[in-house]
Amino acid sequence: TWPPYRYPGERAPRPGSVPPINAPTYGTARSSNGPKRRCRTIRLIGLCGITVGSSICWLAGLTVLFAFPNALCRWRRQTIGGWARASARVLGMRISVRNPPPRAPFLLVSNHLSYLDIVVLESQVDCAFIAKSEIANWPLFGFMCRSLGMIFIDRKQKRGLPTVIARIAEAFARGLGVVLFAEGTSTDGHSVSPFKSSLLEFAASNHVPVHYASISYVAPVD
Repeated sequence: TWPPYRYPGERAPRPGSVPPINAPTYGTARSSNGPKRRCRTIRLIGLCGITVGSSICWLAGLTVLFAFPNALCRWRRQTIGGWARASARVLGMRISVRNPPPRAPFLLVSNHLSYLDIVVLESQVDCAFIAKSEIANWPLFGFMCRSLGMIFIDRKQKRGLPTVIARIAEAFARGLGVVLFAEGTSTDGHSVSPFKSSLLEFAASNHVPVHYASISYVAPVD
């Protein structure tokens, strides 16, 4: 307790001359977020470096091998597949695959949880993705996606469907598979949204092998 007990006639101490009894002491606590933040920064820098380097290699090969489709397909497999596998390592991802990936040509129907899905799928199969048309207008990223043969679709305009189907046929001719996020958007993975069936009808009518992939992520426990 404070002030302390005084005997009769004892003069009271001046304020601040005697510290309180059992006064708590304070120290500087080190935050555990510092090392984690540095690790995330290093990984981000590494990912950017790998992406820029792979993009330069791909564009250089595209310029030289444009007239040789088979060689260009092999170069794409080496550069883009290598980018995906290296990105997964830099991000600390451990990819576990239960069944063997399909061989082109194929239509792979997958759920969509995040942009990491592209890294996961591209590390396993050589494929072109069907994506929303807005991505084509993104600065720099849209150009890279177009050069890689990404197929853009505007789901609000069904008149563009024949063009999308023609692009899918071109991807098959180049020895690529095609990945379709049939729900049309990313989800949290707890439920399955209705599929957009127009491109599935194309695969069925043209006897294209259809496979499916179910992606899930497990975060490590600190």
